[in-house]
Amino acid sequence: PVGLSIREVRSVDELIVVAADVMKAHQEILRRCDILHRDLSPYNMLMTRDPDGMAHGMLIDFDCAVWASEESAQPRANMTGTLPYMSIANLDELAIKRTSLDDWESLIYILCWLGTFGINDQDEKSVDTSKHLPIKAWAEGNAESSASSKRDQMTSATFSTRIASKFLKLERYSELSTLVMRLRIELFDNPKMSSIARGTREEEAVKMDLAVGNRSVEQETKGFLDEHLDKSILDPFARRAEFEKKISDDLWAVMADAQQQALERIRQQRLQ
Repeated sequence: PVGLSIREVRSVDELIVVAADVMKAHQEILRRCDILHRDLSPYNMLMTRDPDGMAHGMLIDFDCAVWASEESAQPRANMTGTLPYMSIANLDELAIKRTSLDDWESLIYILCWLGTFGINDQDEKSVDTSKHLPIKAWAEGNAESSASSKRDQMTSATFSTRIASKFLKLERYSELSTLVMRLRIELFDNPKMSSIARGTREEEAVKMDLAVGNRSVEQETKGFLDEHLDKSILDPFARRAEFEKKISDDLWAVMADAQQQALERIRQQRLQ
């Protein structure tokens, strides 16, 4: 085989290293080849191991990939991906161009899933299957219900209590929780973007918020990256898609930092 399942990782630190390698490959393939993967899932993220035991990540299966520059803001009638890991825009078939931010969103869902149900078979034995876990709604029902659950659970007010707090209470899972919380902020609530471009609200909800607060788009966006964006674009996902490169760079900075910290912990452990 080319590589091993990502669930062959021996620790959370190895998972972080592997995931960072996968996203580095994802970003470089997009930058150099204009290819957008569009189907990030645990099944397409493999790991390899050096003779000295160090783990590395590999991105495979480009069956759903497209030329990124040819993506347009059309309704997404051809949903691609695996239900629990698909982006909200993909699940809701929004008329928003597909970007790398969709794949970054998928990565967050993957890490949340593994953090809740175990990164490997050994840790999975610690899961209490009788407990009510909000994350289960991502995989139940249809695309619409999965998207609705994610919209509810990925907000700044709900993510910590409904998702991150449900991670397994095992070694280093707190590091994984910290990582996904940082990634969630950079993607959904990036401080460089205006309040209109943040969160998981639908367009109509944004319009209502502006009306209730008697605020204009110009007032809300002044001083932010999206200040000069067409004021008719009120869907947060659509606004963020226009600044894909900048937000993606912020996401990668978080991922690279987490990888360096994980590698250092691995090195220290090997010295013991």
